[in-house]
Amino acid sequence: MKKRAFSLRVDADTKALVDMMSERVRAMGRLLDDLIDISRLSQKKLNLRKENVRVKDILQRSIAAVNEFVIDKTHTCQLEVSDHSMAIFADPTRFEQIVVNLLKNAVKYSAQGSLVRIKAHRSGDRSVISIKDNGIGISKELIGRIFEPYVQADVKRAASGGTGLGIGLWLTRMLVEMHGGSISARSEGEGKGSEFILQFPIHESTPVAL
Repeated sequence: MKKRAFSLRVDADTKALVDMMSERVRAMGRLLDDLIDISRLSQKKLNLRKENVRVKDILQRSIAAVNEFVIDKTHTCQLEVSDHSMAIFADPTRFEQIVVNLLKNAVKYSAQGSLVRIKAHRSGDRSVISIKDNGIGISKELIGRIFEPYVQADVKRAASGGTGLGIGLWLTRMLVEMHGGSISARSEGEGKGSEFILQFPIHESTPVAL
């Protein structure tokens, strides 16, 4: 007996609905992951597994991860690393989480087709990473509080999904500080984009293979 081949046709409206539901599920998953991390941090149960990691490698992996996240894939991430051998002593998973959180934030608050610039350079004994977008920017009133818990930019102006509890940047700051680093934010004001600057101590004791 011949087996019949069946094909399922999905119209554009159904596909759009499925895509939206899938993104909502992913957003809830990310939110739950953040809440679990916050709980671990508050109970001092979040341990870092540090090793010598090359900054360029983590930045490249983070960009690839964000490309999976951006459904429309209309944003462009431009990477510029002045020292390809520059390394820090970090937990590679958590270091990637820090960068991915900032990249997702840049995408979320930038219009489709926007450019996100990622630059990394050496400044003395510090590795400096800049993530800059041309999105909605940060107001003067908010810039000093952006890393506090439950503080959010104007989610109504977000280009994609104004979901979240305002804990992403708070969690990012805590992870950065656990690595002995620092994070700061700059913006010339609303509608003029944002820049987040990470600084970590450079690790020189073990050479990283190129």
